[in-house]
Amino acid sequence: MLLLLIAFSYHFIKWYNKEGNHKTHLLLAMFLLGYLALTKIIFAYVIIVFLIITLLIRIFPKVSKTYNSKGLTLIMVGALAVFSPYVIHNYKLTGKFFYLGTHGGITLYSRLTPFEGEFGNWLSERYVLKGDVPTGRDRVMANMDQLKKNHYKLFKSIDSLSWIKKR
Repeated sequence: MLLLLIAFSYHFIKWYNKEGNHKTHLLLAMFLLGYLALTKIIFAYVIIVFLIITLLIRIFPKVSKTYNSKGLTLIMVGALAVFSPYVIHNYKLTGKFFYLGTHGGITLYSRLTPFEGEFGNWLSERYVLKGDVPTGRDRVMANMDQLKKNHYKLFKSIDSLSWIKKR
């Protein structure tokens, strides 16, 4: 996330100052900001807010020209286009518009597990109910019997819920 933020900042500054091939910097800034929104959900909301702000600034021609709101709006629209397929995919899964986070609940549950010998590693109902061990994690989740004992009751109680309600 930090690397994407730094790269976006670099290309944004290069574009804003019209240094070098500023059209390439504009495209890279769009892509990097959109990709950043895919890695950290908060940036998707930042893009939407800045898009609204830049559209409002465009109402005032003098301010609009000072801040190059046309280019800023273009960057926000381009970034929105980069992460839009993810928004559409999640909408098809959940029926909720702009539902970007899909595993927050289970991640929080895994991190806050009260059981001794568990260290907050992410776990899924698939591991507990079906006994699947994720590839490469056999040392971290070595004691599947203990995980089943600790979490089976909860996962069984939510097993009949829809995918969206489980999350």
